[in-house]
Amino acid sequence: MKDFVGKIFNISWKNWTTLLWFELPYKILGFAFVYPAILQIFRLIVRISGFSLLSHENISILFTPENIIIALCALILFASYVYMEIAAFLIYCKYGWQNKRISILQIWKGALVETLRLFHYKNLPLFLLIFPFFPFAFFTVSSSIFSSFTAPEFIVDYISSNTALSALICAAVVLLNYLLFWSIFIIPTVIFQKKRFTESITPSIELVKGKKHRILCIFLFSFFLFSAAAIILWIMFAAILYISIRIFYGGAEDAVSAFQFLYLRWNAVLIIFLNLFFQLSSSAVITVIYFGCNGHTVSPDTDKKTNLFVLKRISAIVSAVAFLTIFSETEIGGALLNYNNENVQIIAHRAGAFNVPENSLTALQKAIIDGADTAEIDIQQTKDSVLIAMHDSNFKRTAGLNKNVWEIDYDTIMRLDSGSYVSPAFACEKIPTLEKMLQTARGNIQLMIELKYTGHEENLEKEAVELIKKYHMENQCSIASMSLDILKSTKELLPEIKTVYITTVLLTDNFDVEYVDAYSVETTFLSPLLSAEARLSNKEIYAWTANSKNTINKVLSCHVDGIVTDNTMLAKECLKNENKLLVLLTDFLF
Repeated sequence: MKDFVGKIFNISWKNWTTLLWFELPYKILGFAFVYPAILQIFRLIVRISGFSLLSHENISILFTPENIIIALCALILFASYVYMEIAAFLIYCKYGWQNKRISILQIWKGALVETLRLFHYKNLPLFLLIFPFFPFAFFTVSSSIFSSFTAPEFIVDYISSNTALSALICAAVVLLNYLLFWSIFIIPTVIFQKKRFTESITPSIELVKGKKHRILCIFLFSFFLFSAAAIILWIMFAAILYISIRIFYGGAEDAVSAFQFLYLRWNAVLIIFLNLFFQLSSSAVITVIYFGCNGHTVSPDTDKKTNLFVLKRISAIVSAVAFLTIFSETEIGGALLNYNNENVQIIAHRAGAFNVPENSLTALQKAIIDGADTAEIDIQQTKDSVLIAMHDSNFKRTAGLNKNVWEIDYDTIMRLDSGSYVSPAFACEKIPTLEKMLQTARGNIQLMIELKYTGHEENLEKEAVELIKKYHMENQCSIASMSLDILKSTKELLPEIKTVYITTVLLTDNFDVEYVDAYSVETTFLSPLLSAEARLSNKEIYAWTANSKNTINKVLSCHVDGIVTDNTMLAKECLKNENKLLVLLTDFLF
């Protein structure tokens, strides 16, 4: 195992400054050209389909024959860009195995040639291996791009609440990884031996056959080894920073502030480096196993470490660190630490559904106590035209009655227990009317009233507006909907009220819809670019539904005006920009 670790280290270290100078321009190429090109392709689909924006209401336009072809072009561009990085890492590792130097030009040329080989008809199945399978792979040669991909929280929540579905998804992921494990050497075979995909399947399987347990153990060992190395690097980083602060600041009161500021700044650089480290290490492991299983041996190192060589290496390291520092401070690098989140609203989703019945008076009162800026509530119309706070169109999940909202009157609804599904402590909870919610919120909290469209409503917008006007809450309420028609009708009835368009996806180059004041977008689709474009049109941008710390922090990095969340207190903690690890580290050191 010591020999194995030595080979990994040698492969990774041999030309690593060259790899760094590939990776940084590669990322800039993606953010400056590839991603905007993909975005423009999808915007082209929207324009030629005759729409001003793409949302959940008209997403079916993507599935016409001509639009499918255009969308496939965008996906092929994305897959090619991803494959180029995978090829670059494997080519880099091959040169390391052979103890050869590789130039920046060689790594770019090699990666580009391998990417162009993708388009041979015998290699086309590689696109399926890259996208969409790779994001679900545990042990494979992958791209750092996939590390930013996460499933929407509302889908994860739905799956986790359904035991049978959770088991089915887990089984599917395990099966997919089992199949990918057997095909783990296909891409290395394509790149190292210049074979076609169809010619690489059998050799890949033969390499794994009879050695699968050993290979799996190597992967697991490597994962824990790299994780331990990453922890050691972080400890060294914190120690060097602490010593530097003690030297230059001594016992000064601003030593803590200086430490925290520099930690946040340089930690961004460290994260970029660690992502590169993990991707490089994984590629090196694949390379060592591949050549080892094929009976190849490491070539001897014939390089002479002259003074000029050492000087060039030091110069390259200094230049790369300087560039990496500047890169980490940009939106591409993901830092932008100085953004002011003080004006970001916390919007309690379903009135605040964390550990209390959703859309209930109890939830609304808790949102007020917890200090939420706004409570978002879902409104539907009963059989007798009463407006109630209810998310699902059916009462089965929250009240145990398999009836739709429009099928029964409010007297029947009043007898339902809508709290026990959370806890027996809420057994007396009733489904409130919009009027009750308005009365409770008046003077205490802003209300975002989402009008749900089922096709069974009569004068839904008019009745909601009349209730708002009755309690003189025009400036304390906003009307939200997943239907543009509802928002348009609402604006006609009450022009001064704020309207919010809720959508899962949003793609447009014209946010200036006159009857929409704000957009609420699902967190997975949200991006800094989307937020910036909305702001340029003087539209507010919200993100739903952010319930984990990672998702909330991602939303904050996109510079939103509001976070729709079940967990108000967690959102408030993240808004303080408190890094718990940094706080604990500061307390320990100072």
